[in-house]
Amino acid sequence: MQIKHDLRTLSRAVEQTTASIVITRVDGTIEYVNSGFVKATGYTPEEVLGQNPRILKSGLQPLSFYEDLWRTILEGREWRGQFHNRRKDGSLYWEQATISSVTDENGAITHFVAVKEDITDRKLAKEQLETSERNFRTCFESIGDMIFVVAVDGRVLYGNAASLKNLGYGAEELTGRCVLDLHPPDTHREASEIFAAMIRGERETCPLPLVRKNRETVPVETRAWRGTWNGLDCIFAICKDLTAEQEAKQRFERMFRSNPALMAVSSMQDRVFLDVNEVFLAALGYSREEVIGKTSAELGLFAAPEDHAAAADRLQTCGSITNVELQIRRKDGTLLDGLFSGERIRHQGREQFLTVMIDITERKQVERDLKQAVAALERAGALAESATRAKSEFLANMSHEIRTPMTAILGFSEVLLAEPGLDHAPPARVEALKTIQRNGRYLLELINDILDLSKIEAGKLDIERVECDLMHLVREVVRLMQVRADAKGIDLSLEGAGPVPERITTDPTRLRQILINLTGNAIKFTATGGVRLIVRTAVNGGGLPSVRFDVVDTGIGMTPDQQNRLFRPFTQGETSTNRKYGGTGLGLAISKRLAAMLGGDIAVCSTAGKGSTFTVTIDPGPLQSARMLDDPAPNTVRQDEDRCRPPKQHAGPDCRVLLAEDTPDIRRLIAALLKLSGAEVVTAENGEDAVREALAAQQDGHPFDLILMDMQMPVVDGYGATRQLRLAGYAGRIVALTAHAMNGDREKCLEAGCDGYLAKPVDRDRLAALVQESGSTRQSKIEGDSNAALLSPAPAVTDWAGAASAVR
Repeated sequence: MQIKHDLRTLSRAVEQTTASIVITRVDGTIEYVNSGFVKATGYTPEEVLGQNPRILKSGLQPLSFYEDLWRTILEGREWRGQFHNRRKDGSLYWEQATISSVTDENGAITHFVAVKEDITDRKLAKEQLETSERNFRTCFESIGDMIFVVAVDGRVLYGNAASLKNLGYGAEELTGRCVLDLHPPDTHREASEIFAAMIRGERETCPLPLVRKNRETVPVETRAWRGTWNGLDCIFAICKDLTAEQEAKQRFERMFRSNPALMAVSSMQDRVFLDVNEVFLAALGYSREEVIGKTSAELGLFAAPEDHAAAADRLQTCGSITNVELQIRRKDGTLLDGLFSGERIRHQGREQFLTVMIDITERKQVERDLKQAVAALERAGALAESATRAKSEFLANMSHEIRTPMTAILGFSEVLLAEPGLDHAPPARVEALKTIQRNGRYLLELINDILDLSKIEAGKLDIERVECDLMHLVREVVRLMQVRADAKGIDLSLEGAGPVPERITTDPTRLRQILINLTGNAIKFTATGGVRLIVRTAVNGGGLPSVRFDVVDTGIGMTPDQQNRLFRPFTQGETSTNRKYGGTGLGLAISKRLAAMLGGDIAVCSTAGKGSTFTVTIDPGPLQSARMLDDPAPNTVRQDEDRCRPPKQHAGPDCRVLLAEDTPDIRRLIAALLKLSGAEVVTAENGEDAVREALAAQQDGHPFDLILMDMQMPVVDGYGATRQLRLAGYAGRIVALTAHAMNGDREKCLEAGCDGYLAKPVDRDRLAALVQESGSTRQSKIEGDSNAALLSPAPAVTDWAGAASAVR
């Protein structure tokens, strides 16, 4: 009975203990676990009985650990150690375990008993302590300041790496040394008293310097506190090396005293001056005694105290100010312009202001002078702009005033030259008419050149880049110039050197103007031989593709000096050349500037008596996808010329035209030309009459097919008349007729509501073609065909003999 009672007591003790108890067979199979095991692992007895304890393995301990364990217990020895196991829920925990063997009566091992205790919290606490100690030591070792641990008896227990490096000691040399030995000998008594006060907790700082092993003194700022080190009462001291700070202070003192700017140090609390440099005193006329201890308000330093107060408040709030302009008053009352900057600093434990002022009195005066100069320059610029506008208006008006009579001169001279029976007229009369026409054209060319040059110089000549057919444009130039070459009995040829792009992107009008000028000059200065226009592709200085035109002649050539003057406005090779060959000297200057605007240039290579080569390059735009022509087919020039030669005269379709023109001579001439082109003409002398005639015709059901509207007329000008017609709902064709040729005239006409634009003197073929187009357009509308083009370039031949009769 006693044995049973003892077994029950033992069983209750095993179940109620907080330790985890596991009993296994020799092969490791679990036969018994107590409630402590269940609580520690989360497994129920049913889940683990018959299992192996390896189900608790965390995998964090090596195989050798378990081999050593089994070797020990199989030998019948007791094993003690720590497990890092895993609970049923996967969480990790630490156990301190004792495993013993159980033997039978023969001494054979039958079971193993493991008694385990959960030490997770203890283990974590130890790890945290070790981590804290490591961090503490790492902090001590990595900090830049010197740290000492000193026992109450004055022995140094520890010094960090900074202290060893700074003082020049090894760790063994420093440990155990008396702390007084780290101070200069003449400070030992004071150091002893301070150290005793620190131990009593009466003092936390020490102002005394340290001394290195080599006896050099190190200025430091020491702060100390009491604590324990390895169970011993001690003093922890941290010493900040002030060497760099003192050197910086000395540099600051030198800078402060020698700086050319006005410098001052003032108290942040009451803003009194604590120090100023000599420049400050000299610039303002004060002595040091008059300034130190005073505020700027007491001295009346600032002309606008409220501005200074705002700057000071911003300095106190933000910690710095930069480049604040303030006026400061000298002792004698005169003002000085200053540029202020400031920093909030801490010096000797006090918050202070450091301010720097640069004297900008002279600079401000220069700025005032410059402002006056800029104002004067702006006034001059306004005057210049006004003069430019006046010049532009003058040129526009002169263009109108010259082109208008020139229309009559050229038109009527051509009419007279086309009279029947002119072959029987006195030769002197015929030559006089040709002289009138030749000089009229020369005057018109001069006007055009001057206007172009004026627009280029004013930056108002617009370049309109469009895609165009390169060889068609070049053949057109050759076709136009062929007549001049034939008249002089010289050859004119077009050549292609290598593949050239079929289409390029440029301003075809300006490129045509350049090529006509250069080809015309080459023909003019060539008496025998011929002129060649060669087209090729090239690469410019930037490595980009360009199109190159060479105009090669066998003419009179030029000397180097003549070539140097060649591209200046109103300049030719020499004055004798001007007298012999004519010309204004503007064409080349204009062409060179136009070439630059097209992304290229013009160059010349010439030998006196042998001929010249003018080379034009332009930017052709993107050529990546352009079709290249291996043979530009220059022989098609004559074919094109034949194909484009105007057909014989034929009357165009009936066309009703309203001609609004205030100049009687021009009105008579254009009306006659219109009638001979097959048009029915109604005239108006001003814009008001034109509006009335146009609207009346439209209301009667016989609208005009075309209105030619002169833009400069009395009563109502052409712009106003066109706007009135469009506002009234007039939808017919209106073409502007103007002698203006300045930049923007075309756009101005189109903005007013015009459909097209003709410049005076009116080109007779273009006028005839316009009549034919307008009549065709009306006829097409009737027939349902809307493909007629406005202002088609296809010319029509005019019967000038008939025109003479019509004018009479």
